[in-house]
Amino acid sequence: MNLIEKTRLRLIKNGKKIINLSSGNANENGIFFPEKILRESVTAIHKNPAYHPDPKGLLSSRTAICGFYKKRGLAVKPDQILLTSGTSESYFHLFKHLAQSGEEILFPVPTYPLFEEIARLSETKVGFYKLDPGAGWQIDLKDLEEKISVKTRAIVLVSPSNPTGSVLSKTTINKVLEIAARHKLAVISDELFSEFIFAGKTFPRAAQIANNNSRLKNVTIFTLNGASKTWALPGLKLGWIVITGGTSTRGAQAAVSPIAGHIDNLERGIDALLCTSQISQSALPTIIAKGEPFIKKFQQYVEKNRRIAVSLLQKNPKISFHQPEGGFYLFAKIEGLKAPGPNRRSRALTDEQFVIALMQKHSIFAHPGYFYDYDRELYILISLLLPPSVLRDSINKIMDSIN
Repeated sequence: MNLIEKTRLRLIKNGKKIINLSSGNANENGIFFPEKILRESVTAIHKNPAYHPDPKGLLSSRTAICGFYKKRGLAVKPDQILLTSGTSESYFHLFKHLAQSGEEILFPVPTYPLFEEIARLSETKVGFYKLDPGAGWQIDLKDLEEKISVKTRAIVLVSPSNPTGSVLSKTTINKVLEIAARHKLAVISDELFSEFIFAGKTFPRAAQIANNNSRLKNVTIFTLNGASKTWALPGLKLGWIVITGGTSTRGAQAAVSPIAGHIDNLERGIDALLCTSQISQSALPTIIAKGEPFIKKFQQYVEKNRRIAVSLLQKNPKISFHQPEGGFYLFAKIEGLKAPGPNRRSRALTDEQFVIALMQKHSIFAHPGYFYDYDRELYILISLLLPPSVLRDSINKIMDSIN
């Protein structure tokens, strides 16, 4: 257990209420999908409670997902979709499918820390390519290509990004797909936050970009999404993989036809576990059909909090950040803070020291940059899900602590 967590638990034990400034759990912040629709969604299982497992997931659910994407400009068929018990399980199955022991999947850094643990469990090696803070956290394409080796099997894109809030541009995605085509690699496109795009912009979707470019149509893309963020239903534990494109990956597993080999292999792995609840699957068609007004309202809530956070943080010259273009987070850099060092000399304050001091003085817990494998400078993660008054008060306390 790291020193930050030890401090947090000690303070809680001593009776302090700690505000989690980095919480990405919508329910934890009082955001819930409408109860009436949720109740209606589970009636399907009462009408047909018999268990008829399908490794891909219920056809009605996969058909509903096709409708979800059709509204967003991407045409897919039910047979291209596999349901999982959340995005973490999607990653696990993809790692086992795409890479043999010791082979590598490339992830962006800053990165979500859970990826490394999933890779360890699946006996897959994780490599990292850089996001460039000077370019709005777009991918450093030169670094990405340099990181590709004979053991690389896939490139992971996370857009909108957790933690940076950046959205990969159409130009960036197009270039990544060209790199993937050149090296015969698959692409895993994590689009978990794709419904939260700010300032009225359109979300560039990797599968759509590939479909519109004849040179890239053969790049196999595994698009990941689920219910946890879009409909604020993390407890539903329901995610999915959409497979598009037409080339097999390198290695022992060769596709029989454009994507059939990938589907068959993934289906076998999912069939061995069958983790996805039939209750969740049965509920999904109603959630998708009647959940659009909730998505819009949720989007507006997050964008309002983005404006609050940006307007407050811009007032302090010691704080710099890329304005979030999407997702739930703002990744803020804090400069010029010093701590006493040996012989009364001052030294740069670490993000760990800053986060601990913030908890001790203001009862605010914020994830430091090193939680995301980014410890070069002092960064903290700010969630845009907190109630506006709590978000405003917490940021003001941070501002006061660094003046």
